[in-house]
Amino acid sequence: MQLTANELQLISCLRKIKEFQSLLADSQPAYNGEQEHRESYNYLSRLEQLAPNIVEEANELSGAVSEVNDIDVIDGIGDVLFTALQLLDAGDHGGYKVLQALELICDNNLTKFLDDTEAGFLQAVYSQEAYKLENIDIRVLKRQGKLLLLDQNGKVRKPLSYRSVNLKSCIPTHKGGI
Repeated sequence: MQLTANELQLISCLRKIKEFQSLLADSQPAYNGEQEHRESYNYLSRLEQLAPNIVEEANELSGAVSEVNDIDVIDGIGDVLFTALQLLDAGDHGGYKVLQALELICDNNLTKFLDDTEAGFLQAVYSQEAYKLENIDIRVLKRQGKLLLLDQNGKVRKPLSYRSVNLKSCIPTHKGGI
């Protein structure tokens, strides 16, 4: 299978993120004031730094979308992705299987879509009623032979049959993973 132009571009960006993180790791002081070596890169410290950054970048993107400022929108999308890819790299340094987790999450998110069958329709109706008890208005829509539950904000909601993904295999064994 041949990679698309977007996939090749993403690979190029991942390489640049790795370079960025490597330069950053080589420049950050260790706790005792000495230069931190690449091998002892403190991924937890980096994750702690990046977590609020992604919130800040997402807020800036939201503001740009509200203002309908196309330059700031594309800049915001790029900044959110750049920060997210830094999170991926920091997690990888910590032994987390980030891409494996992402794939499991993607697969699991697809289970939010119900088959367009009688059983799927009943599950959608029961789920819609359950959300109504939480004062959440849900529409049941049909897309490409599947049913989905959509709230008033356009978020795809979980049907009652939804089960959370097990990510234990993506956690480093020294932290309790499989």
